[in-house]
This record gives sequence, C-alpha cells and structure tokens, in this order.
Amino acid sequence: MKSLGVGVWFLPGVIINYAVSGWHSPYKRALRQMKSKEYRDIIKLCTEEINMTSSTHMSEALLLRATFYLLRGEMNCAMEDFEQLLAMDGVDKHVSVFKL
Repeated sequence: MKSLGVGVWFLPGVIINYAVSGWHSPYKRALRQMKSKEYRDIIKLCTEEINMTSSTHMSEALLLRATFYLLRGEMNCAMEDFEQLLAMDGVDKHVSVFKL
C-alpha cells in the first residue's frame, strides 16, 4: 500500500480515500482508542463527531459519550446525551436497544 497524500492510499488497481470512507471519523478513532485501552480522549472524539454536520455516527457517538460520562460519574452530562438520543428519529435498532 502506498500513500498518495493525506488520507488517500493506493493498492494495485484501487484508490482508497479514508476520510471519505469514514476511517478517519472521530467516532472511529474513539473506537480504535478503546480497542487499544486508551480512554483519555474518548469523550473529546465523540464530541467532535457529534458536532460534525455530516456525521454518519451521531447516535453511536452520543451513546458512547453518555456511557463514558456515566463511568466518570458525570450523570447530568450523561442524561443530556441519553435524552438527545431518545429524541432522535431513525436511530439504528442496535443503538435503540441501549437507549431504553
């Protein structure tokens, strides 16, 4: 794999733009950090995702951020996220199960 610039990689016959495919979304970075057991920036990354106008992971980011707020004992912040999540239409059914 060869880099063609920021966020663009080349495989023989294939060009992958990770920024477009979602690999560089703040939510995806938060998931990678969780996998690596690096929890310090999870809330910040979820907030970045939530504030993006073109976010495709808003409900998941809200759920993850609310969960981390709960773990930190920040109940008011967690409740705000859960309430926003409950008010959303068209939320993925897997996220909907957790928001009940």
